Amino acid sequence: MCVAASRRYPADPAAPAAARHFGAAAVISALTPAGWNLADDVTLLISELVTSAVIADASAVEVLVDLHRDRLDVTVTDDRPVAAAEADGGDVVPDPVAGDPADAGGRIVAAISTNRGVRAASNGRTATWARLPCDPRFTAGIKCEQAGTG
Repeated sequence: MCVAASRRYPADPAAPAAARHFGAAAVISALTPAGWNLADDVTLLISELVTSAVIADASAVEVLVDLHRDRLDVTVTDDRPVAAAEADGGDVVPDPVAGDPADAGGRIVAAISTNRGVRAASNGRTATWARLPCDPRFTAGIKCEQAGTG
C-alpha cells in the first residue's frame, strides 16, 4: 500500500458524516493541491458505502482509504456476514455495472467508480469496495509499489 488510512465507527446515523470528513482529509493530505477535487468523489463514495452498511443494520463499520499512484480504493467493512450482504443484492465479485435501479446509492457508486464489489473480509465480515481513478500527476510524491496494476 502506498498511502493507507483507516478509521472505525459505530454504524449509527452520525457515521456517514464522520467517515466523509475522514476520507476527505486523508485524500487532501496525500495529494498535490491540483488533485484535491478527488476528495469530492471520495466523500460521495464513502457516504454511500457507509450509509448502505448503516441501513443494513451493521453495528460497526471500518473505512479504509488506500491511495496508489494511479487509483484510489475505498473499502467499507462492516460486521454483517457476507451472506447477509449477498441477500441484500451484493455481489462477491467486482461489478462494474450499475446496481439495482431501486438502489440510488448503488447507482451513484457505479456512476463514479471504475470498479466495485462486495467480498468476504476477515471473520466472515462484509467488505464493500470501490475504485476511483487518480491522475498520477497528483500523486507525484507517493512511492507506489503497485502503480499501473489497477
